Amino acid sequence: MPTRASAAAFTDHDIPTTHAKARRLVHAGSLAAPLLVITWFLQALTRDGYDASRHPMSLLALGEGGLIQIASFVVTGLLVLLLGHAFGLLYTTGIGHTWVARLVKLTGIGLVGAGVFTAVPGAGFPAGAPAGMPDYSVHGILHEVSFGVVMLAWSATLVILYRRFRHESRLALQLATLAAFLTVLALSTFPHADRFPVRTVLASGLQLGFLAAIARTQLARSNRAPRRTPE
Repeated sequence: MPTRASAAAFTDHDIPTTHAKARRLVHAGSLAAPLLVITWFLQALTRDGYDASRHPMSLLALGEGGLIQIASFVVTGLLVLLLGHAFGLLYTTGIGHTWVARLVKLTGIGLVGAGVFTAVPGAGFPAGAPAGMPDYSVHGILHEVSFGVVMLAWSATLVILYRRFRHESRLALQLATLAAFLTVLALSTFPHADRFPVRTVLASGLQLGFLAAIARTQLARSNRAPRRTPE
């Protein structure tokens, strides 16, 4: 009959099938950052009239070929949802073990929303769009709200991760979390408008890449954990 200590050892990541599922989810979720950035880069090179230094990535969802960017947002969001599910399997105890998974999933939902609700034409793109700021419509507002959800959910995730790593005395991950947060903040809020769209793409890639890196770190840690069986 198992003792209380051995019974407590049966967390999700002690079960081989669950660990294998988490590994598949992490591998899939790790594709989110490169998919978003590479898709943007290829479109920036090929879309007529698109200027990466002036036009936000969101504008690529408009005009001929816009379905590519819409699909990029939606698929990226779905991959982040898978990553959130992976966190739910990997973090079964400790500070924020439920909220990390929820907030990562909310980040994914925000990305899907950014694809479903497209931006409003502006800054001269696509052809025929006003040269200045756009007149916002309902779907344009919902697009901005979706990206706001991404930023808030990601930031809240990092706050929880920082507290978790501090509690676990994992200094390297503490510093990495703080550095990621400050870097994204600097890229997103730097007052000079020059190359702002490029900086936001880099910030988005860093956001999603960091979540995947933390999930991979936890996956490796759980893989090294000794497997215990009931007595």
